[in-house]
Amino acid sequence: MAYKITTKENRLRQHQQHQPLLQPPQHQQQHQPPLQPQQHQQHQPQLQPQQHQQHQPQLQQQLQPQQHQQHQPPLQPQQHQQHQPPLQPQQHQQHQPQLQQQLQPQHQQQRQPPLQPQQHQQHHLPQEQRQQRQQRQQQQQRRQRQQRQQRRQVNATTVYSNGCSALNTTGLVACYSFDSGSAFDNGPNHLNGTLVGSVTTVSGHLNQALSFNSNASYFYTGGLVSLGTSNQPFSFSFWIKPISITGGTLVHVSIGQNGYNNGGVPWCAPFVGFNSAGYLIAQIIISGAVAAVTGPTISLNVWTHVAETYSTTNGVTLYINGTWFGSTGATGYTASGVTDYIHLAYYGTSGNTCQAASINGGQFMGAIDEFRVYSRELTSLEVSALANQ
Repeated sequence: MAYKITTKENRLRQHQQHQPLLQPPQHQQQHQPPLQPQQHQQHQPQLQPQQHQQHQPQLQQQLQPQQHQQHQPPLQPQQHQQHQPPLQPQQHQQHQPQLQQQLQPQHQQQRQPPLQPQQHQQHHLPQEQRQQRQQRQQQQQRRQRQQRQQRRQVNATTVYSNGCSALNTTGLVACYSFDSGSAFDNGPNHLNGTLVGSVTTVSGHLNQALSFNSNASYFYTGGLVSLGTSNQPFSFSFWIKPISITGGTLVHVSIGQNGYNNGGVPWCAPFVGFNSAGYLIAQIIISGAVAAVTGPTISLNVWTHVAETYSTTNGVTLYINGTWFGSTGATGYTASGVTDYIHLAYYGTSGNTCQAASINGGQFMGAIDEFRVYSRELTSLEVSALANQ
């Protein structure tokens, strides 16, 4: 222990020898008492924020979050809203365009309402819709085929007594099937006819028909008001099977039961018949003359459908086996002005002055079946349907 003290003393003595004694001012600084807080502030002013950042950048960065938490109390909700207002949609799009583009589809999907059942079918069942559309088209095609078949048959068929079927009964005046040799009218007006002479029953186009094979055999019926009215449309439809075509009247119209006159006043005319060359003629009376259509020759012993129609617009039109053959064009019709009679296979009493024109007067030789009278002009489609029965 004495050795260590001696050593320290020696060292201190050596140190004092080499260093001069401190001057009084320096000694005073070493022994000067510490400054009071106020004096400390006067002699050592605080650094300004800029100087503080320049001299202590690292310390500032480390202490800034901690100082901020210590010296700044947390903002209240209202203050937080005042100091940091949320971005408006427009600002949000301006500051974050890429994020907006990425989130927009997702945002639309979230806001899009659920599809209704009908919309769901439209979006997710295109194949079913196509199948339904194809089914509707197929059904429409089937209906069109059925309609075409019906047009070739009898449209809007009404069955009267004795089974006379009438095509589109609008305007039907009389219908004679001649089944079983009967002159009964199967139409709505029951204008039953009369058979005169040696009329026989033969096999007809449909069921039975009437055969006229002598000069004294014919059929007639009365009560046809429409034929006695000027410019009134009308139509005749019937089947014929001639055994001779050198002449003869098929349809004869008059004001008397005798086929000529009534009470001394004559009015009569053949409407359908043959000329001397065997051509079929269809005509009407107009102011003392006739308007006629000359048709073809008709085959013997073969059933042929014949139709004559009239209107002021089309005039007289002749159809053979459902096919349009010819027309006079627009023309008037001068009728008797009274209720008329119709005679089949009869020209009238000898010596009468009926306006036969080119029709060769005389008895028709052959068979007639399915005779119909209409008070309107049949269309070509309706005539074709009758001819295809």
